[in-house]
Amino acid sequence: MDTQFNFLQRPILSALSDAAQLLPGLKQVDLIYHEAKNGLLQIISVNNKDRKARHIKRFDVNKTENILRFANSIKGSKWYDESELPFSDTLHNHSYNIFNEIQKSVLCIGYESSDRLHTDVFIFYFKDNASEFGPMHKDKVLETTQKIVIERLLQTSLKAIINNYQQNQMAMHAFNKNIQLLLRAKQQKIEDQKQEISYQIKNMDAIIDGILTGVKGSHQEVEISPEAKSILRPYLYDISIIKNAIIKALEFAATLSFGLPQDAIVLSEDFFIELKQNTSAIATQTKKQVDEYSADTKIFKFLDALEQAVHKLSVKGMKPTSSNVGSMLSQPITAAAISDKLKNHSRMINLLLKQYPGYWELIRTKFRPIVNIQEKSTNTRVAS
Repeated sequence: MDTQFNFLQRPILSALSDAAQLLPGLKQVDLIYHEAKNGLLQIISVNNKDRKARHIKRFDVNKTENILRFANSIKGSKWYDESELPFSDTLHNHSYNIFNEIQKSVLCIGYESSDRLHTDVFIFYFKDNASEFGPMHKDKVLETTQKIVIERLLQTSLKAIINNYQQNQMAMHAFNKNIQLLLRAKQQKIEDQKQEISYQIKNMDAIIDGILTGVKGSHQEVEISPEAKSILRPYLYDISIIKNAIIKALEFAATLSFGLPQDAIVLSEDFFIELKQNTSAIATQTKKQVDEYSADTKIFKFLDALEQAVHKLSVKGMKPTSSNVGSMLSQPITAAAISDKLKNHSRMINLLLKQYPGYWELIRTKFRPIVNIQEKSTNTRVAS
């Protein structure tokens, strides 16, 4: 199945495929034209049985000038005998007069080429028995009146077909132009967003550098690598987290460089491995979706909130006590409220901890109330 638009090529080439189907008495249509790329003269042929099957006619290069003169001499339309065609293999030594003009059965129709330098010529070959066009001459040739009708019909049809292809091309050009404008506008928007992001990153990095300057003192030559800054940026909502992380990194770097020549210290991403791990764990949990039909969604979300609270306390260097954890929740609650909620839903909490072993890594090991629930569950199973 041919899925290509039939007007992507030159209009005359597209029209050639239709030309062979215009009249039932046609057996073949040739087209004399110049290729757009190299300007070479070509003669292409299509029969009325299969308009997609094209055959390029080969001709003696010595006849090129004759063919050009022949094509350029046709203004409008004219009837010929096949032997009169400049690329014909049949020689003709006789001349035609007004009385035997009726014997000519090849119609040539010329159109000005797109480059306006040459004339493209359609050559219509009719069947020997053209009875489809009505009563025939006693010699089974087309009558003059029939030729006039055929000539006008083919000229009008070809002109309409070629104009249609040209209009389709113009419409597609306009459509593609609009698409290009939309793509350019979209690309410009992307570039603008990239610049805005780059500008925001520079501002965030300037804040991080400012925190570093305030922490390190004037006697140290320290810088933070771009990779490390990418770890710190998500924590700009709380300056104390970044400040504590930089202090720990500086202490670790000073320990590693103790007794060594004091070169500039570069705090790489490895110095902030704890923040990096916590960020990755949170990102992984955010992507996962709880099955609302297999778990108590409210308890699930409560455990998520506890995990987030313990994470915030961890990066601040604070202990994950119930009181501290409760103050870090989006809606702060007391330590007693946390204890009651965990006690009343301990069975569901144990089920969730078992069902989702990859969740809540911090509260499983660092938040004592959850640790107690797990230990109690284990002891109960052993006792039974």
